[in-house]
Amino acid sequence: IGATADLVDSDLVPVLEGLHEERMSFVMNANSAVDLAVVAEEAARGLSEDSQLIVLLKQVFSQHGVPAELVWVGDVESAFDPHATSHKGAVGVFQLMPETAEFLGLKTGFDDERTDPELSAQAAARYLAYLHERFGCWELSLAAYNAGETRVARLLRRHRVASFHAIAADLPRETRRYVPKVDRLIRLKEEIGLDQLPAPTATDWQS
Repeated sequence: IGATADLVDSDLVPVLEGLHEERMSFVMNANSAVDLAVVAEEAARGLSEDSQLIVLLKQVFSQHGVPAELVWVGDVESAFDPHATSHKGAVGVFQLMPETAEFLGLKTGFDDERTDPELSAQAAARYLAYLHERFGCWELSLAAYNAGETRVARLLRRHRVASFHAIAADLPRETRRYVPKVDRLIRLKEEIGLDQLPAPTATDWQS
C-alpha cells in the first residue's frame, strides 16, 4: 500500500482535482427514471480501466482479497469523486457512512479520512469482504452496502430465502436499481458479471 500512497500524493493530484467538475454528470442517480443501460453507458464513457485512479483502487482491492472489478462501485456511488457528500452523511469515493467508516478504523469529522481515495478503498474492500462473509454472494452484499445489512438480514429471515431477487420487491427503490447498475457497469467495463466474481480470498476482513 505504501507504494500506491505516492501516486495519491503526486501523479493523481490533477486527476482528483478535476473529478468533481468532469465526472459528476456521470453519477448514477438511483432516484431517476433513466434507463439502466443508458446510465451505465454514460458512466462507461468516464474514467477508463487503465486510468491511474482505477489502477490504484484495483491494487487496493486486490491486496485485501476482494475482486478488483468491484472498484466500479465507486463510479455508481460517487463518480469517483473523493469529496462527494450525500445528504445522509456518506462521504468519499465509496460513500461510507460515519458509523461504518469508524467501525473500519477511519477517522471522520474535521480530518475526514474518507476523502482519501486509498484509505476509502481499503475500508470499502474490507467492508465488502465482511458483507460477503455474512450474506454469501455479491448481489446481497451490495444490497446490504446500499440499504444496510440489518434491513437485508431481516428480509432474508422474514421470507426464509437467500437471494437478492427474492427480497428485491421489499427493498427501497434505490437499492432495487443500485445492484443491477453495479452489475451492468462491471459487465460493460470488465466483461464479467457479479455472479461470476469469486468470493474474497482474505481470511480476516478486519486486517
